[in-house]
Amino acid sequence: MRLDGEKIRRTRELSGLTKSGAAQLAGISDTSWGRAESGLSMSPPNALRVAHALSMDLADLVPAESERELQRA
Repeated sequence: MRLDGEKIRRTRELSGLTKSGAAQLAGISDTSWGRAESGLSMSPPNALRVAHALSMDLADLVPAESERELQRA
C-alpha cells in the first residue's frame, strides 16, 4: 500500500515530531517510517499505524491515483 509521503512528512513536521519520534509513536521501525515518507509500498497494518500516529484517517493519506485504482478493482 502506498501513501502520500509528502503529506506524511508535512504533517509530522507540523506536529513537531522527528522521523524517529514519529516511528516510535507509531510502533514501527525508522526504516518503515522512511518508506512511508518516500511514498514506497508498505504493509496495510503499518500504513494504519502511520495514520494513527498522525491522528489521521488512513483514507486521508492515500494518494488520489491510488484511491481511483482501488475503486476500479
